[in-house]
Amino acid sequence: MAKHRKSKPVSLAAVGGESVVTNPENAETQSQDSAPKARVARAKFADTAVITLLVEKNPKLVRADGPSPSAQRFALYTNGMQVGEYVRLVKEGGFKGGATIAHADLRWDSDPKRKGGAFIRID
Repeated sequence: MAKHRKSKPVSLAAVGGESVVTNPENAETQSQDSAPKARVARAKFADTAVITLLVEKNPKLVRADGPSPSAQRFALYTNGMQVGEYVRLVKEGGFKGGATIAHADLRWDSDPKRKGGAFIRID
């Protein structure tokens, strides 16, 4: 049987004929949380930028039932290919996310700050 979490004390207050739920412990953060979040633009690489592999072997997960989708996309990289080529191959391959996931792969795989270092370099 699943255990239920205890909820924090909540007070109900009638304001202008409407019921409003407030939590006295974090009342000031509630209004901040409901504000729209700012979106941050992610860097996209030029379609003509060249991809260079920095690893010899595909570092992505290979499961018992076969390679993961990220491993399948990583296998599409070749030395000297252009970013636009990779994005096109991902879209044509029918991978969920298309160009969006291709650009996310490029950012992740080329990030030198990522644990383990970058897998590719984009020039």
